[in-house]
Amino acid sequence: GCANVRCEFYAVCVSDEYGHGSKIRQGCANVRCEFYAVCVSDEHGHGSCRCPSQCPEDEKNVICATDGVTYFSECHMRLAACQQQKFVVIAFRGSCDSCSKVVCPYGQQCEDGLCSCPSDCPQASAHDAVCGEDGILYRSECHLQMASCHLGAPIRIVRLANCHAARAGGLFSLKLLCC
Repeated sequence: GCANVRCEFYAVCVSDEYGHGSKIRQGCANVRCEFYAVCVSDEHGHGSCRCPSQCPEDEKNVICATDGVTYFSECHMRLAACQQQKFVVIAFRGSCDSCSKVVCPYGQQCEDGLCSCPSDCPQASAHDAVCGEDGILYRSECHLQMASCHLGAPIRIVRLANCHAARAGGLFSLKLLCC
């Protein structure tokens, strides 16, 4: 391994799958590796990108990645991403199927097996406004769903004319829309 390798100026030691250490030299100074690959210099000082070859056996922190795959650990995700040359990051800790049998009420979203209300909505224009059966004019259907989620009860969409704010000044003169 790297314990017995002396690394000189601008060198870093990297172990391969057999525990053999190798030096990363100046040949890697201008090499940019992607998809979690690391630069390794050959005996002539030429750098090339290589994927990590293995992960520690004891590392078992299950994660769900943005590709929808459950990995044993972040290391295993990085290894697969490098081998497949695709950009993947951690979506959340836990198994991807931890939300497969969870039904969340009133606009809640499942994350790692738990339901919670969304914290924000995409930017909305006055044309996206919807009226809730509670008489409140919401910026968008997403904002209505968020309010419904925090209320813990459904809020149905009704005609715009039913909203107090819409009747009072029209959609385009509104300064404040709920949520």
